[in-house]
Amino acid sequence: MKYEDFVKTGRLTPIEVYLRENPKAKLNPDCAEVVMYTDGFIIQALKTNEFYIKKGKREIQNKALDVVESALWFLYAEKVINKLK
Repeated sequence: MKYEDFVKTGRLTPIEVYLRENPKAKLNPDCAEVVMYTDGFIIQALKTNEFYIKKGKREIQNKALDVVESALWFLYAEKVINKLK
């Protein structure tokens, strides 16, 4: 899968729906919605109008969704998705 294809899988999901499907998820307290991608990857949309990911001790937060999508893809998702396929 390529980055462009990964981005197209993103679907904005209300937090209530996401938590109903993922009751053990640990989200940022300011999370308002979740952008869900293939293979379970997510970006949190915060009440501060920023996008956020946390993987281990690394946190990335930015007002531009494409910046956070790029970080998610190149730091994590690409390795997992393309290794699995």
